[in-house]
Amino acid sequence: MKLQKVGGIAVIASIFVWFAAVLIYNRFGLPGDPVEAMEAYSTSSIYSHIPLFMIEACYVLYMAFFLSLHERMHAGAPYLTRIMLIAISIAAAMGIMEVVIWITGMQLIVPARDVSSYRVLDALLNGLHNAGGHAAMWATLFAGWAILKTGTFSPVLGCLTIAASILAIFGFAVPPVGRVYPFYIAYAAILWMGIELLRKQPVPSTAKEITTAL
Repeated sequence: MKLQKVGGIAVIASIFVWFAAVLIYNRFGLPGDPVEAMEAYSTSSIYSHIPLFMIEACYVLYMAFFLSLHERMHAGAPYLTRIMLIAISIAAAMGIMEVVIWITGMQLIVPARDVSSYRVLDALLNGLHNAGGHAAMWATLFAGWAILKTGTFSPVLGCLTIAASILAIFGFAVPPVGRVYPFYIAYAAILWMGIELLRKQPVPSTAKEITTAL
């Protein structure tokens, strides 16, 4: 019960953390040119680290949210919720790897001003970032499926979650799909789930049995 409230709060907090990370990145992010980026990093590296740590914090909040969904729905959809947890765990692991590899790599590359290595590191970072988001959308897909199977939340929410997740999963490979901003739709869906976790509490099994008996 308490975990579900924590999950609801976590997913709402993740929105503020994510938007703050985007704002800080847009203000203090490294330039696109590799030479200018390495020069800026050598001057003040901490500003480029802050958004990364905030994205890492988002994944921790996502873990709390999906754990709360698992607690709510595992009785009715045990396999779906387990796969959901595996997918979000993979996403969180990639988010952590993204931060560690970037900081470690930049500390080695920047002193040498190695442009080729910087480009490789930047491509690796983008790959991990997109792969983490991809895995998170798989977790969201299985969450939507579990919603439809268990009837825990509104069927409309389940269908919206599944549709947005499928679009997001294929969006990186099919550019026109990305124009409908499926990630934002999926984020709206999980925010809806978070609000429902805070508003509604499941009926205890004993109470269900009494109601059925009556």
